[in-house]
Amino acid sequence: VSPNHKLVAYAEDTKGDEIYTVYVIEAETQNLIGKPIVGVTEYIEWAGNEVLLYITNDEIHRPYK
Repeated sequence: VSPNHKLVAYAEDTKGDEIYTVYVIEAETQNLIGKPIVGVTEYIEWAGNEVLLYITNDEIHRPYK
C-alpha cells in the first residue's frame, strides 16, 4: 500500500516459477493503473506516493536490477 493509502501494488506468480507480474490498483475503486509489470521478482517497495521500485530478473531468472 502506498504511503498515502491511495494505491495498492501486488505481485502474482501464476506458474510457480517465481517470475512475477506486478499490478498497481487504486485502493478505493480497485481499478488497474497502467499496464502490469511482467517478469520481475516479488520484491516491490514504494518510494513515495506514486513511485514503485521493483527488481527485474536476468536471463537465468536471478535478481538483476
